[in-house]
Amino acid sequence: VEREIYQIFPGARIARADSQTMKNPRFYSEIYQKFSKQHIDILVGTQIISKGWDLPSVSLVGIIDADNLFSIPDLDTNVRAYQNIVQVSGRSGRPGAKFSGSVVIQTFNPEHFVIKAAANRNYRLLYEKELSERRILSMPPFGKIIKLIFQDSNSKKVDLETARVFLDLSKEKVGKAKIYEPQTPLIPNVRGRWRKQIIIKVINEKF
Repeated sequence: VEREIYQIFPGARIARADSQTMKNPRFYSEIYQKFSKQHIDILVGTQIISKGWDLPSVSLVGIIDADNLFSIPDLDTNVRAYQNIVQVSGRSGRPGAKFSGSVVIQTFNPEHFVIKAAANRNYRLLYEKELSERRILSMPPFGKIIKLIFQDSNSKKVDLETARVFLDLSKEKVGKAKIYEPQTPLIPNVRGRWRKQIIIKVINEKF
């Protein structure tokens, strides 16, 4: 994205803010000051710049590849995607701004209910759709999700222990609960420790 911006706007003052460029804590403050004083024309950044920045001079926000927000298979993915889009959209058209703010959302799925809800600031649409889907799938608050995480520096040990616990759980009578086979998480290794998980879904009968 940064390279494309340089080609399209060769005379613009461009900066990038992400986990690589902001390794030095002082850089965060420096780039905020430069951008707020309009010493930077275009700022390319990750979600790191979506919160807490009050910049009345910002009149346009572009959200690149919004579909990537849905790439993580997690219960709260849709809610977080909505929050992130609304938060970064709020950087334009701030109180006291000279220009009305505009937001461009790049997506291959403009009819996705989260995209439509965020674009129209329609939290009710998100709430009702999300609640309906969770009720059908017996997901919280209409059920409970238990995640058992196994981790160790020895991957074979993790595999064996996870398999043992899954076998023991499968022998138990757990009522209206479904025990899913061991899975490898999206991030399989954290700080040198290999991980596996077992998901248990418990249906709440009162719903």
